[in-house]
Amino acid sequence: IHPNGNQDKCLDVRGANFANGTFVQIYDCNGTPAQQWTIVRGTSTSLQAAGTAYCLDAGSGPQNGAQMKIWQCSNGRAAQSWNYTNGDHIELSTSEPAECLDLTDGNLENWSVVQVYQCFDQNTNQVWTTVPEVPLS
Repeated sequence: IHPNGNQDKCLDVRGANFANGTFVQIYDCNGTPAQQWTIVRGTSTSLQAAGTAYCLDAGSGPQNGAQMKIWQCSNGRAAQSWNYTNGDHIELSTSEPAECLDLTDGNLENWSVVQVYQCFDQNTNQVWTTVPEVPLS
C-alpha cells in the first residue's frame, strides 16, 4: 500500500514486529512481510498484515491524530473495520464523521507514523494505492 501513488514508499509495520501495539509507519519499499497487506476494495473489512493475525487498528475512540498500530485481528472490532473506497481512501467504517488513514503532515520520511484524520475528498495525504496481486501461473 503506497501513499498517494508513491511507489517508492510503503505502509510498513515498524521493525517487522508483529505484536499488539506496534506502530504502522511509512518506509522505503523493500518487499518484506512488514509491507504486505490484505484489503478488499469497496467492502467493510480489516486491513490485515498478510500472513499474520494482526490488523491495522485505530484504537478505542479514534480521533484526529490517533497514531496507527497493529493489534491482533478481532472479527467485528470497530477499530479494525475499514473501507477501501473507489477514491483510494482507506476509511474507518464505523466513525462519524468519517475518519481516514492519513499520511501525517504529508511526511514521506522513513519512520513517520500514519494516523487517522477526518476524511476530506481533496486531501492527498489520504490517498492510498495498491499493487494488484499477480496470479501464479
